[in-house]
Amino acid sequence: MTIPTLPSELCARIIQYARQVELLAICLTNKELNRIAERNLYSDIILRDAQTTLRFCHSLLAREGYRGLYTRRFWFWHEPRRGSRTPLLPEHFWIALQKALSCMTELEELTIVDPSLTNTWILNPGCVKFNLVSARLHLAWDANLVAFLNTQTRLQSLQVGAPLDEDEGPCALEPGKLSTLQVFEGALLVAAELYACPLTHLRLFVEEETVNILPIFIDSLLENNQHLRSLSVLHVHPRMAVPLLEGLTAKYSFATRLRYLGIICMPLEHRHRLYKYFMQLDHLQILEVEMSHWEPQPTHAVAQRTLASEFRTYCPSLQMVVFRISHHHTTWAYVRDEWTHEDGAPRSSQNDTLWRAA
Repeated sequence: MTIPTLPSELCARIIQYARQVELLAICLTNKELNRIAERNLYSDIILRDAQTTLRFCHSLLAREGYRGLYTRRFWFWHEPRRGSRTPLLPEHFWIALQKALSCMTELEELTIVDPSLTNTWILNPGCVKFNLVSARLHLAWDANLVAFLNTQTRLQSLQVGAPLDEDEGPCALEPGKLSTLQVFEGALLVAAELYACPLTHLRLFVEEETVNILPIFIDSLLENNQHLRSLSVLHVHPRMAVPLLEGLTAKYSFATRLRYLGIICMPLEHRHRLYKYFMQLDHLQILEVEMSHWEPQPTHAVAQRTLASEFRTYCPSLQMVVFRISHHHTTWAYVRDEWTHEDGAPRSSQNDTLWRAA
C-alpha cells in the first residue's frame, strides 16, 4: 500500500510550530518533513563547545556540503567551564571550521570567537564566498581580516573584539570598501580605519595607551562623518570628559544629530563645566554616565533623580538617563513630566544595546 505524502503546506506549518530541539526527530519522520525540517535545523547555528562544533562541521560537509546552503546565522563562541583556562584549539579544528564556512554560501550573520587571535586565515576570501550583513569577530585586525572585509558589500554591522595586530601595524581597507557599514563596535585604532564608512552607531573601546589620541579621533570623525547618531565610549578617565564633549560639540551639525551619548565618566567636582556642552546637544535623548568613582556613590533614588533633573535642565531633549555605578545600572525615564526609574540591576546585555537602539 502506498503511503500518501503530506502536503507541503501542512509540513511547513508543522515545522513552524516545532521547537528547535524537536527538529532532528522530525527529520526522521518522512522525506517531506525531512526536507523542510533540515532546512530549519541548519538555518540558525549557535555553538559554544569545540567538540560539538567539530561534529557539526563534519555533519555539514557530508554529501558535498549541500546543507551549508541552509545556514543563515552561525555563531561559534567557545565557552570553557567556569574557572578553567581557555585551551588553544588545535589546527585541525580551524581547518574543519573553514571547510564548513566554505559551504555556507548564503550566510548572513557570523560570530566567531578565537581566544588565541591567530586564526584569521579561516576567512580567506578564496575559501569563503558568503556576503554578510552582520559580523561579530573576536579576531585580530590584520591583513587576513582586512582582505576578507574588502569583499563584503552588504555588511551593515561589525564588531571586532580585538585590537590591531601590533606586529603588523595598521591595516587599511581599500578605498570605497564597507560602503554599507552603519554600526561598528571595537577598539579606537580599528575605528580609525573606518572614517569613510557611513557609520550611524559607534562604540569605542579606549585603552590606556590610546586615550590621548581620542580628541584627534573625534576631530577626524567630525570632518568625515555625516550620519552618526549614537556614540558610546568605554573606559575613559573622568579627566577626558571635558575634551570629549568639547570635541563632539565643535561642529553644530554633528552635535545636533546625536541621539545617544555614553558612557560619560562624570567628574565628581566641577561637573558644571560639562553643562555648556550639554546645551549644544539639543536632540540628545539618551545619556549614560559612569559614577562608580564618586564618593559617596549616588546610589539613592533621590540623588539620582536630582542629577537626572540637573542634566535635563541643560539638555531639555533628554528622555532617558542611565547611571552606571560599580556593577549595577539604574535607568531613569522622563515620562509625563516626571522622572521614573527601574530598580538597579546588574549590568545586562539589554542595557549594553541602548546605543544600538537610538
